[in-house]
Amino acid sequence: MIRVAARGLLILSGLLIGLALAAVFEGRVSHLRQIAGDHLPAWSANLSPDAGLGQGSLRGVRLQGGMGLLPDGPPLDLHWDFIGLGLSGADYNVEIRDPAGQVDLRARVHLGFGAGGFLGGLQALEFSGGEGEIDLGAIYAAPRGLALTGRLLLVDAAGVFDGTARRLVRLNGLGSLAEGRFDGFDLGRVRLVLKDGDSAGDGSGNSGNQSDGGAWLADISVSGAALILQAEARGRFDDSVLALTGRIAENPDMPEGWQRVLNQSLSKDGAAWVLPEGMDLQAPGF
Repeated sequence: MIRVAARGLLILSGLLIGLALAAVFEGRVSHLRQIAGDHLPAWSANLSPDAGLGQGSLRGVRLQGGMGLLPDGPPLDLHWDFIGLGLSGADYNVEIRDPAGQVDLRARVHLGFGAGGFLGGLQALEFSGGEGEIDLGAIYAAPRGLALTGRLLLVDAAGVFDGTARRLVRLNGLGSLAEGRFDGFDLGRVRLVLKDGDSAGDGSGNSGNQSDGGAWLADISVSGAALILQAEARGRFDDSVLALTGRIAENPDMPEGWQRVLNQSLSKDGAAWVLPEGMDLQAPGF
């Protein structure tokens, strides 16, 4: 999910640079096609004829999923609408969705005037007001064949994307899972809180290195008949290894198969299993 949004922002930033040339010809990519002909890159064939700096669409974008959890996702459509231009840069409404409705994300993107002018703003693409939903059953690559289904609902997502380094720098937001089921069992109430890991520090009182960027922190809670879990995970957007702290409560309604797996793979402290201190989401055994 994180990589989907990040790559969408990257494509948008590169797209706007290319369309700056089209602005000379009444702001339409159709005019640029008349002049450049076959010299345009292949991906530009999926641009809508009216695409320009003011508005436009790009069809059939394929975004590779992140950190071993998401396979190559479905073809997505990227649409942008110019909102306004201020002293600090340009603002756009951006939508990322697929025709089948498996991915539907929206955000406001600010392309600022950085130290290098308009292109310098790519180093700090700010997005805010992010919301939407992702159908996990359609795009989630379940570890060990255990299916996770449901609609991941996102609200109040905001952050910064570095278009030159091609990575997220900061992300905050709230998430919940509607109709969530794991291995066929109802998960009940699932809540996700994403925070800027650099500002949050390392949990030991350190405030973190905000100039470095790229760290994330997530609070996860699951309260259902089959599973009761409370955890904190932290990592970096450019790394599949994450640190974990948390517990899975002993529960008489938990499936016996789950209990056997937890007894074999996790240590127990009283009436709860203790989550491992670290996890590599790209490890073969995950």
